[in-house]
Amino acid sequence: MRDWLDIAPGPASQPPIDRLPGRIIEVSGLVDMRVRLITVPSWFPENPGDRLEYVALSHRWGKIEQCITTNQNVTERMVWFPASKLPQTFVDACFVTACLGFRYLWIDALCILQDVPEDWDVESLKMGDVFQAAQVVIAAHGAHDAAEGFLEKALRLREEDEATLLTEPVVSLRLRPNFDADVVRSHLSMRGWVMQERMLATRTLHFAQGHIYLESPRGVWIEGDSEASALFYGGAQHFSDGKTMTGAVNQLLHPDTFPRTAAAPEILGLGSDNLSTQWASLIQLYSSCGLTKEEDKLIAISGIANAIHRIIGGFHFAGLWSHCLTRGLLWIRQSEQLTFPARRRAPSWSWASVDGPVQYPAEAHSDKCVAECSVFVQDDPFATIATVSHWLQNPPSITLQGHMVNLGPYLHNGSNPCHNMPVWLSPHSRSNQQHHTYGWSLPIPTLQHPVLRFGVVNERAAHIDRDEVIIGWFSLDNHTRRGEGETEVEETLRTWDENVLFAQVVQHADGMSLGILLAPCKGKYVRIGTGQLRYIRFEWEVKEVEII
Repeated sequence: MRDWLDIAPGPASQPPIDRLPGRIIEVSGLVDMRVRLITVPSWFPENPGDRLEYVALSHRWGKIEQCITTNQNVTERMVWFPASKLPQTFVDACFVTACLGFRYLWIDALCILQDVPEDWDVESLKMGDVFQAAQVVIAAHGAHDAAEGFLEKALRLREEDEATLLTEPVVSLRLRPNFDADVVRSHLSMRGWVMQERMLATRTLHFAQGHIYLESPRGVWIEGDSEASALFYGGAQHFSDGKTMTGAVNQLLHPDTFPRTAAAPEILGLGSDNLSTQWASLIQLYSSCGLTKEEDKLIAISGIANAIHRIIGGFHFAGLWSHCLTRGLLWIRQSEQLTFPARRRAPSWSWASVDGPVQYPAEAHSDKCVAECSVFVQDDPFATIATVSHWLQNPPSITLQGHMVNLGPYLHNGSNPCHNMPVWLSPHSRSNQQHHTYGWSLPIPTLQHPVLRFGVVNERAAHIDRDEVIIGWFSLDNHTRRGEGETEVEETLRTWDENVLFAQVVQHADGMSLGILLAPCKGKYVRIGTGQLRYIRFEWEVKEVEII
């Protein structure tokens, strides 16, 4: 297996010591294996000029409170002790580390003081660097928790299914390798933290049921009887729902893995527009993953953000990039309503303020769409420098300046329509009516959930057309949301008042405006959804509002 790693190169350089983990596990021997915890700052003076080469473990925790490192047991773990005292998944990881010829291993549960918030704050910010600098990452897909272990399952052949073919004797059928089922859709890959662990690692050994895969930014290989066979090649990482991270993103995150000329951002075309599209795809994938602690929403992806920042520069604002801050506002829920964390962790205009799968309409990144608003960050903590820690220091608000329309006067509640308005906005389309666009080419995205559509008043008569005309859509984040303090903003069209705004963010070449819905909250506004309206049907005015 050690020779197998030669297929893909490891990290070409080591980051500065302040970006390396504070502690690491030293592994000794294969028989009667012993381990101990050491501090990384003390390792370098004892090994002058050497490079700290280590393995990192990506795993599912489960209930392992009895074996985590705490302030009470960290001193005794600095002394050699049998590896057998650890949970089986950790024992397997130590064994693989030694078999690969490495002496050091990083496991989060053992290398971070789990009962010291200050230690977690420091070490969690390095998490992306820890996995990016690891010589290889062990991904324990076969273990549902730390106690179960993964090595025996990976080395054991898949269970053979016996079948009788008509009059033929019983034959055995063995399932072929399935990287999508074994890795992409595994329970481990559905963890939010694991996404950046996969993307930042230069080499990952995926231990699945009956198979071992090697993944690098260049491709995926499966271990055979004596050598590895390529499954995918070409610099694209495969993720859930058929999504891949393109070679451009991999070259951006792993510049040492590819030729220097190919990794240059200016050659890749990784400017603001490209970053906007790629970041939107990444957030769509990440938002579908789960987190044990809801407060980890931003920090669990901060390693990727920091890696991008080191190459492209720019600032990040609560999960949105300064390169593409305007278009970054246009996130939209997928098939289900979004939920809100128990404690506010990001402003309402950020996708990080909600839990649940989000996506971006295709039009948000179209070359045919032009930004039609200006965004200003209030109390900007990023004025001098952008670091991972600043990623978590959310600005309290932004100021949006642009064309907006008050939706209240246009709302039709079914009993008191405003006949003097050219357009009525209806909370639901009438099921017995057909919908027409009268030849307009409306770039309405294909969404995975129902949207609220809008009817138009017949301008030549005092009644509604028998056929509704689709002139846009709204997608609400949730039916209700709690604002600051005890304020609740109701998000059903029937209860909106004249102060609810649609703020234009970008405008399509055919006259459609894509924007966000804003509801008043304690003298300011909160975002409550995304929408698209045909610009010419409404009376717009230039406004400046503060969004919290």
